[in-house]
Amino acid sequence: MRRTTSGGPTTAEGKCDPPLVATTLADQLRTQHANICAQAAPGRAALEQIVREYLSAQHRDNPDDGCPSAALLDEIGRSRDATRQAYTDSLLVLVDEIAARLAPDDPPSARVKALSLLALLAGTLQLSRAIADRQLSDQLLEQGIHDTLALIGPEQHS
Repeated sequence: MRRTTSGGPTTAEGKCDPPLVATTLADQLRTQHANICAQAAPGRAALEQIVREYLSAQHRDNPDDGCPSAALLDEIGRSRDATRQAYTDSLLVLVDEIAARLAPDDPPSARVKALSLLALLAGTLQLSRAIADRQLSDQLLEQGIHDTLALIGPEQHS
């Protein structure tokens, strides 16, 4: 993505086009959500499956097919309000899906925890991609899986 002197995203012709960026980002997040939900087991069991697939060496080693959050968070944070709002709206669909699996009886109570889980996943993936030492990167992915599953905690039965 090219940037103008003011820092805004641009088209290939060098013209600033925040609506195009926002739409593309929202589409990528919708696709990610659909893929996660289509492949995940039902209920809370899906959370461990999602964590293990997200923090896999295969996901780390294929950034072009990966998560838009892990690839673009720093750019999104510097984007205009419309782009950040499009990202937020689309991300919250996935967050609410995770929250519903964390707390089926009261999903809104788990929304911030779901956001924290996604932050841990994206940050771990970003850092594992940036580390040149493959063994250390693999260890980071394993630790990220451990830490994320600990944050999820055991299933609570009513």
